[in-house]
Amino acid sequence: MNIERDLEVDREADAEVESRRGRLRIEVGLIASGNQEVIEDKISRVGRNGIILFDILGSRTRVYQTAENNGVK
Repeated sequence: MNIERDLEVDREADAEVESRRGRLRIEVGLIASGNQEVIEDKISRVGRNGIILFDILGSRTRVYQTAENNGVK
C-alpha cells in the first residue's frame, strides 16, 4: 500500500500488484457522487495499464474517455 513514485510513474499510488506478467498500479477513489476531478487525478497517478476503483460519478462525466486516452482501466 502507498507505493512510492519510480521511473515508470512519477506519483505515488494506493497499491501495486506484481505478477509474472508485470506490475499494475491501483488507485481507490471511494468519493461522493459527481466529483470527477478526484478520479481524473488518480488516472494521472497510476500510469498506463493502471486500475482505478471508484463508486459513483455524475452522468456527464468524462472520466471514462480520459481513462481510455491514458490506457487506464
